[in-house]
Amino acid sequence: NKPLKDLWNLTVNNFHKVGTYATGIYKSYKGKNHDRVCETPFGKLYENIVFKDEKNNNLIVSAKGFPFFVTKAKGFWKFKKISNKKTKFTIGIKLHTTPIIGSIMSVFLKPKLKKALEVTAKDYIIFIETGKVSKRKQKEIDKLQKK
Repeated sequence: NKPLKDLWNLTVNNFHKVGTYATGIYKSYKGKNHDRVCETPFGKLYENIVFKDEKNNNLIVSAKGFPFFVTKAKGFWKFKKISNKKTKFTIGIKLHTTPIIGSIMSVFLKPKLKKALEVTAKDYIIFIETGKVSKRKQKEIDKLQKK
C-alpha cells in the first residue's frame, strides 16, 4: 500500500539499510568494496547491485558469504505498479552450488532461505507501510541490545 517510488527508494537508494527492518540481519552498512555488508547469525554477507533497471523496476544483487558449497548467489527484487498508491513486489534468490556436496546441502539450505525471504518480505511490508519495524524485528533488536 505504497507508491512504487517509495519501494524503489527504500530498496535501491537505501540498499545498505536492510538491517534496519529485516529480521535476521543484525546490522547492515556500505562496505569498502561492496554496496552492502550484512551481519547475520551465520556470518557476513557481501552484496553488490549488479543490475538496476528503473524502467522495468528490477534489481539484481550478487551475494558472497554463503557456505563453501554455494558458488554463486543472485538475489532479485521486482516491482509492479498496481495503482498510484499500491505496488506489488517479488523477492527471490538463485543459488548455484558445487556438484554432489552442493546438491546435497542445498536440500537443507533452500528451505531456510525461502523462510528467510518470506520473513524479510513481511518485515519489509510493515516497515514500508508504517515506518516502524515488525514485532519480530523489534524483539531481535531488544535481544541484541541486552548482549
